[in-house]
Amino acid sequence: MDIDPKEPVDVPLYSARRRFDLASIIVATTFYAGIFAFCQAIGAPVSFTATVGAFIALVAITQALLWGGAKPRLASVLTGSVTFVVVTVVSWRFQPTHLLPSTLLSQMIFVTISGAFWGYIAGTLVGSVFMVADRFRRRVAK
Repeated sequence: MDIDPKEPVDVPLYSARRRFDLASIIVATTFYAGIFAFCQAIGAPVSFTATVGAFIALVAITQALLWGGAKPRLASVLTGSVTFVVVTVVSWRFQPTHLLPSTLLSQMIFVTISGAFWGYIAGTLVGSVFMVADRFRRRVAK
C-alpha cells in the first residue's frame, strides 16, 4: 500500500471538548490522579503540584473556548506564553530589587518561549487525555 505524500491525510485532532461525557470525566480524573501521584512520589511541594494542575486545567479550558476549539495547538502555546509572562510580571512587582532593562528584556524573551513550550506540552497532554477518552468511549460502546 503506497501513501501519496500530496494526498491529505484525515487524522482526527484531539483537544478539550466543550461538552463532557462520563468517559471524558473518568479519563481526566485518572489523568489528574496520575499527575498528583507522580508529584507526590518525587516529593514535590503541594504548591508545585497545585500549580501544575491549575496550568493544565487552564490550557484545557482555553483549548475548548478559543477559536471554538478549532486551533488547540495555538491556544495551548498562547496560554502558556501569556500565563508565564503574567506570572513573571506579577513576581517582579514583589521583588525588593529592581532589574536592569536589558535583564528584563532577556528574561521576557526567555519566559515567553519557555511558556510556549510548556503550554504546548500541556496541550499535548490534554489532547492525549481526550484521545484516550475517545478510545474508551468506543470500546465501551461495542
